[in-house]
Amino acid sequence: MDDVQLANWYAGDTHNLVEVYRVFEPVLIRALGVESGAVVWLSDYTLTKTGLMHPEIDFRDYQRLPEIISTGFVSPGNKKRSVEIIHADLSGERFKFWHVSLKETARDTVFVNMFHRGRLKNVRRLYRRAHKKGTLLRDHNKAPVRHLFGRTSADA
Repeated sequence: MDDVQLANWYAGDTHNLVEVYRVFEPVLIRALGVESGAVVWLSDYTLTKTGLMHPEIDFRDYQRLPEIISTGFVSPGNKKRSVEIIHADLSGERFKFWHVSLKETARDTVFVNMFHRGRLKNVRRLYRRAHKKGTLLRDHNKAPVRHLFGRTSADA
């Protein structure tokens, strides 16, 4: 991701799309129905919508989108050719959780459809539901996060 382009876009200086990721992982290629190397875009519409509905998302969160997409757990989205990605950062004083939805729209065009912070209770529910239904497409890449997501509230 080009941080300068992202900064200009975030500041409202441009209305162009911003490339945030390229899809090379087989699990995302299959789920989104795209070719290898398909670009994931952020649109002006998504920035506006996220800014209004989720003011807790800041510039640093947008900068982390490539990491969030590449390491979070993946399950099918609510719509055809879409995925939900949940990522956690346990390194800080307060744990942070992000929920991202990617959707393929046409001709290998993929957009960030939703981006917001999550709460542990909701993240656990989504994770356990995906495990129970057998729809978990990719697990989170860090064992402590998988352990935290898999615990029930009685374990906490």
